[in-house]
Amino acid sequence: MIIKKIAIGNNSEAFIEERFQNKTNIIFSDDNNKGKTILMQSIVYSIGYDSIWPVGFNPRNYYFYSKISFENIDYEFLRHNNSILVIGNNQNYIFNSITEFKYFLAKEIIPIPNIPKDGQLKISDLSLFYELFFLGQDRRNTSNLIVKSFNNKTDF
Repeated sequence: MIIKKIAIGNNSEAFIEERFQNKTNIIFSDDNNKGKTILMQSIVYSIGYDSIWPVGFNPRNYYFYSKISFENIDYEFLRHNNSILVIGNNQNYIFNSITEFKYFLAKEIIPIPNIPKDGQLKISDLSLFYELFFLGQDRRNTSNLIVKSFNNKTDF
């Protein structure tokens, strides 16, 4: 997965970040309240994760766009609330629920592991992705901060 562009906006304000390079990118600022958390949360939110937002930020008022390459194919995602538009591989897709989108993501774009839960294999939640791949600057453990999905440590 290579992140190429992120955008967040509505009819009165917008932010676009497209300085990502095809290598490790570090988002930093010496100051707080500069948008680092919103930028990182927007990446995973645009591809279906229900992020925990900073106090005072209402994601329902914004559109979230990302351009991400999976296995050398660029996909563009546009999310508003629980609706997601996907453009990629010469196709357009519209999803009106996150569950519907998650199964498409796992089947058509990138394999998402199935995890045994209560005797059945279930597709893993994107919160697991966030816990594994994003590290905050404040030494907090991401596994204690996020919205818990249906998995817990006894499942592993």
